[in-house]
Amino acid sequence: METFELRYFLAVANAGNVNHAAKKVAVSAGSLSKAVAKLESELGVKLFERVGRHIEITAHGRFLQERAAEILRLEET
Repeated sequence: METFELRYFLAVANAGNVNHAAKKVAVSAGSLSKAVAKLESELGVKLFERVGRHIEITAHGRFLQERAAEILRLEET
């Protein structure tokens, strides 16, 4: 797990949309999707439920959202 993957995950979690998150962090939507898929694979859980273009964060995703924000805050200090 890399910190950039956590940043990308947080961007998607906070935006609720991969395309909006991609614009915010200035990377392709594909890069964000790959980072989220890699995290899901590494953790063995679904972080988002996907319904067409709409996504909803899962309970596991909410837990990671809180922890990832803490990790990135610590990294900045």
